[in-house]
Amino acid sequence: MIRPDISAKMSVQSLKSSKLRSALTSLGIIIGIAAVVITFSFGASYNSYFETQVVGMGNNFIVIIATKENVFRNSHLQIIESTPGISGVSPALTVNGELEFMGKTKSVQINGVSSEMMEVANLEMLEGKFIADSDKYSAVLSKQVARDNMKTEIKPRNFVNLIIPDESDSGRKKSYRFKVKGIQGLEEEGIVVGHNMNTVYVPIDVLRELSGNESFNMFFAMADSQDEISNVSKEVEKRLGRSIGIPERDLEKNITSFNIINQADVMSIVSSLSSVLQTFLVGLGSISLLVGSVGIMNIMLVTVTERTSEIGLMKAIGYTKSDILFIFLTESAILSVSGGIVGTIIGLIFAYFGMTLIGMGLNITLFTVSIGIIVSFLIGIIAGVYPAYRAAQMDPVVSLRKE
Repeated sequence: MIRPDISAKMSVQSLKSSKLRSALTSLGIIIGIAAVVITFSFGASYNSYFETQVVGMGNNFIVIIATKENVFRNSHLQIIESTPGISGVSPALTVNGELEFMGKTKSVQINGVSSEMMEVANLEMLEGKFIADSDKYSAVLSKQVARDNMKTEIKPRNFVNLIIPDESDSGRKKSYRFKVKGIQGLEEEGIVVGHNMNTVYVPIDVLRELSGNESFNMFFAMADSQDEISNVSKEVEKRLGRSIGIPERDLEKNITSFNIINQADVMSIVSSLSSVLQTFLVGLGSISLLVGSVGIMNIMLVTVTERTSEIGLMKAIGYTKSDILFIFLTESAILSVSGGIVGTIIGLIFAYFGMTLIGMGLNITLFTVSIGIIVSFLIGIIAGVYPAYRAAQMDPVVSLRKE
């Protein structure tokens, strides 16, 4: 059996003798592998980014959202609080209002919440403190409102005017003076979905009083553990449905006046979207790889034909069929792997700039780097089998007669 180093040396010399042809042959592999690497890099980065997003939305969160008006009351809050497996819950009332500061007005989403909102929604404070249940006219502003959208940066202890529609007075808007207690958000931009929006948090009892709305829009709850979050969600749904008067058969058909979504559901959706996207992109990359593999097979067949006399000479001086087979398989593998290496580098470069452009960090794993090399090696072997077999089966006498 010929030594692998000798076979590799012979293959490299053969490829060097036709550099342009080798480069053009590798182009299909380069494009295909680059597409595959970009796909897996994007998939890993996408999953990592949105897992961070989902975790940032809360700790084992369960969100119960009313789909109709005046569904949730104080009694429903008590039901959720008493459900086994619930470790925290904050009711929420959301109204669209405006914030005035230093002569500038900004449309904001005013959220009436309890003090537990900070823990169950995993809110981070940049400055100051979060609202307490005993607070009156205190407000916490999101970073986007305090720093990015106002002419002058708003600080804790500043006073702002909140313009709130009053449902008990035909929706007439009224202005109220609030003291800023804290600024909520993260220093890094775009880390947590929904936590850097134009949001103002105020005590829920205050907002219910000012807006004339005694109901809740939603509840933010926290389960004891990730493992039990689905069971806890179902139990909350069953208890709320029974309290509101929704039959179990309607709950099973999702015919309700509220929706429940939890962290496990969101993670499942993110994972499904990532899988679909990756499958689509890998399919596109596979077309390029198929074209590249056909190109390698064709060029290797041409090479075998051109080197017929050389093959006959090798057999005449003692090279076996397996030696010939191994030499041409090595040449095909080197041609493909070299394209795979270049494609991997190009793919990582494009993935880096692509992720940077859309604001996601690039998550490079060993699998992402190795997949291009492994796939290109397999393609080289598969595409080179038939040409190598033809070379190995040549009759040395007939081969030596060929000019």
